[in-house]
Amino acid sequence: MTHTAHSTRRALFVGAAALPLALSSVALAAPDVELVQACDTALNAWAETDAQAMAEDWNDGRVGQNVDIVFNATERAANLPASTHAGLQAKARLLARHYAPDFEDQEPDHAERLLLSLLRDLVGQGGRA
Repeated sequence: MTHTAHSTRRALFVGAAALPLALSSVALAAPDVELVQACDTALNAWAETDAQAMAEDWNDGRVGQNVDIVFNATERAANLPASTHAGLQAKARLLARHYAPDFEDQEPDHAERLLLSLLRDLVGQGGRA
């Protein structure tokens, strides 16, 4: 087959037209990536604040930056549906982290214990969420 300018342009056009299909199949391969990343971002900022804020004597501005990261990432995660077990686990880890401090000084009631039990089940931990 002889390649002419017309056949080369046509091949280029057909290849370019197929690109969105290829990209959408990549997106379908990992549907909860954005959700998991949002949850991980919140959890990492939270852990960094817990571990370093007091030790490094962070000022209110620095603490506020991390609180904003946690809030924004949590809000993003809340607006993304989970379509895989990994997505459900990521949401469960983040939700468990949000609820854990509430029960440091008091015993959770029956509904709160059920919620924590569900979160542990989703995360896959037999112990505390």
